[in-house]
Amino acid sequence: MLRHLPGRVLALTACLACTPAAAADLPRVASATLCADQLVLRLADPGQIISLSPQAHDPTLSLLVDAARSYPAQTAGAEAYLAAGADLMITDAWTGQATAGLLERLGVRVLRLPLTNDQAGVETMIRSAAEALGHPQRGETLIAEVRARLAAVQRAAAGNGQTALYLRPDGGTAAGGTFVGWIMDLNGLDNQARHYGLSGWTGVPAEALILDPPAVMIHSFFDRTAFSLRGQRGRGGAYAFSGPVVTVPGAQWVCGNWGLAMAAETLSQALLTLRGRR
Repeated sequence: MLRHLPGRVLALTACLACTPAAAADLPRVASATLCADQLVLRLADPGQIISLSPQAHDPTLSLLVDAARSYPAQTAGAEAYLAAGADLMITDAWTGQATAGLLERLGVRVLRLPLTNDQAGVETMIRSAAEALGHPQRGETLIAEVRARLAAVQRAAAGNGQTALYLRPDGGTAAGGTFVGWIMDLNGLDNQARHYGLSGWTGVPAEALILDPPAVMIHSFFDRTAFSLRGQRGRGGAYAFSGPVVTVPGAQWVCGNWGLAMAAETLSQALLTLRGRR
């Protein structure tokens, strides 16, 4: 009778009888999002990784693109993950939830990463991913590394209290309550978005930028070309800026996890270089 079922249903039905991995075994993991990729590539054994997200091979987004090229990067359905032997799927709370829910019903563990905007959140995310992957000590080692790097940036306070505004090609910015805003504060910068009365992830009012520009502009993602015309408005016109511009590669803070330590250091060094020129 099973032979009359559609292929997709057959694959999923067959996996109902799949035996879960023994407790002593390390789970085989499928990463469904870019931010999960960063954690999986830092914390998992190579043999644990089944696949990564579709963005894993994009050098403008993927922080570990060279390591990621050793693995398939694709959107996979539940049956493909099951056929590859996935014991664990790491995603977020808003991507691929139909697939994630189906995998859970079939006995696969799903770890949903939250949106984090501060150091405590970053550390909790690293710890939960490391434990799910079977490498809790690696997680603690990575947390200690991130703490040390961020503390060094905070001590340097390279921003020296000057105003700065973060800008993306679409005219977006980051005010208080965002991980970019947190990293700017850590560098001793005065986030100009606060002077505009902004909060969270939001857009830059062109009029405010013209009337009250920051001392420094921070650009990210301007190396990406995959934007609509509307998404290019931050590249010129009212958003043109005649003052100093520093660049933080978007891949370093596209996610609120351990990569933020690298973004913080890049920003710190750029600010120190800028001070040396004055």
